[in-house]
Amino acid sequence: MFNVETLTSEVFAILYNEKMFIKCLISVALFVVLCESFVLSKKSQCPIKSFNGGKDFIVKGAKIFADKSFHPHLQTIGFIARACKVKVRVMNSWLPLRTPNGIIPPPEMPLVLGRAIRVNLDDRKGANICNNICMNRNTTSELPAEVKCFIDNINQNSTIFRELNMLHDGYGTNTPEAEELKAKIQILCTETK
Repeated sequence: MFNVETLTSEVFAILYNEKMFIKCLISVALFVVLCESFVLSKKSQCPIKSFNGGKDFIVKGAKIFADKSFHPHLQTIGFIARACKVKVRVMNSWLPLRTPNGIIPPPEMPLVLGRAIRVNLDDRKGANICNNICMNRNTTSELPAEVKCFIDNINQNSTIFRELNMLHDGYGTNTPEAEELKAKIQILCTETK
């Protein structure tokens, strides 16, 4: 014999469980869609950003481009320049390549990674007082006092390295990861300049 009341309550229980199952299924599907859109919106971004050096920098071209992790070093360079009464004339900053895997001389790697600038020094009025030949001297004794001050302070700073007339943070000069990072930065930053 069928008990209509029992049968009805069992049908409602099954329907209720199915409704809960469908609600759970919809909730899970919505969660997956939201997570996917969040993950996709967080794709890698170009680490090369423009740097406004202010009055301490003279830029050949429109802007200084560098990896955002190099910006604090640029601020230090500007602070040293101001203290030594020189202006830093930026000849090169980040170098985009024609192809991401382009071959470059190892000394240029910091520029390609956006972790260096190539410079000359000017007096506060903008007249050149130290070009790349002057910056390459091993001894600073015969240099103008402002240039000597700048080079000595850069050399004493343990986070900024001077090679010829390039100032860099030492990253990427002798690392196997540099080639991989170079290609990644070049791909991500094709639209920067």
